[in-house]
Formats: sequence, structure tokens, C-alpha cells
Amino acid sequence: MAMTDKIVYFLRHGEAESNAGHFFAGQSDVALTTLGIEQAKATAPLLRHITFDKIFCSDLQRAKSTAALALPGYACEYTPNIREIHVGELAFQYIADCEVKYGERYLNARRAGDYSSFGGESHEQLRTRAQDFLDMLATMEDTPIVGAVCHGGFIRATAGCVLGSSSGLAMPDNCAIAKFTYKDGIWRLNKWNVTVEV
Repeated sequence: MAMTDKIVYFLRHGEAESNAGHFFAGQSDVALTTLGIEQAKATAPLLRHITFDKIFCSDLQRAKSTAALALPGYACEYTPNIREIHVGELAFQYIADCEVKYGERYLNARRAGDYSSFGGESHEQLRTRAQDFLDMLATMEDTPIVGAVCHGGFIRATAGCVLGSSSGLAMPDNCAIAKFTYKDGIWRLNKWNVTVEV
């Protein structure tokens, strides 16, 4: 494996209060639920056979808690660069209420994955963050196996950068794993939404 060749395992956080409560969180801090804690613990054996050279983790609580439980013993580099998409004023609002409250503006935002009209991020801004992260990983030396504990929307955007579009990919499940490889200057998506041994 050449210096910059990589295997990168992305792990979505366990079920969070926003997932269970069906409200937007985005870049707001919410905790894992009891189920989310159990999901993270159950993920640890799936990753135990992998020796990571570096672990990146979103600086949001739900990702940090997942990393501590799923990857015990590893020191993480916490970064806001791999946070979920910023949803602006939709944060903490119930998803079911937003269509009634905001109408077509909300429906358009959901379809496009663009929350800029609510003071959040556009899909292009999220994709740019994802591409920047991939570019940074590609230049890192002496770290052939990397983990990244973050968020479903960010992982899906990363896959979109690699594949050209993420329209055919479902949102990864809580605590699901996506495996990417980087070789000869090309990123590839190898596994998606894995909840069994990788």
C-alpha cells in the first residue's frame, strides 16, 4: 500500500433523540437514545479486527458518544468539518409540522437538500465539505486505515462525491458502516450501509 492509499470506514452515529423524536437536529447537539447507546456498543465487535491509524469524529455529542462506545481505546480528532448538514431555523422543529408551517418553501428545501432559505447550508456546501475531507485524507501520510464517525447526510454526500451522485443511495442506518478506498488517485465506494462485520 503506497503512502497515500487509504481504506476509510465511515460510521454513522447511533440513534439520537432527534431520530427517535422525528425532529430536525442538523448541527445542533442532541444525545443518543438508549437504543443508540446499545447500537454503538453492538458495533464495537464489528470493527474490533480493524487496527485504525487515525479516527476522525464529528464534534457533536451524538457522534462523540458513538465513537467512545464503538471504538473504545482510540483517541479521536474531533472536527466540525464532518458535521451533519446545517438546517438553520428548522433545528428542533418536528418534521411533520414543517410542511404545514412553511409549505412549498420547506418542500423544495427537502427535495433539494438545500436549507439555505432557512439559514442553513445548501447541498452544494455540504458536498464541498465532503470533498474537502476526502482531499485531506488523500494527502495524509502514514495513515492507511482511517475511521470517521459522523452523520448520515455527510456520509451520503461523501458517497455522492465519489460516485458523481448520491440519488440512488438510501440514507445509511444508524450505526451503519460505509467503506471507501483510495488507490492510484481514485476514490471508490466498496460497501454501503453495512451492519454486519466489515
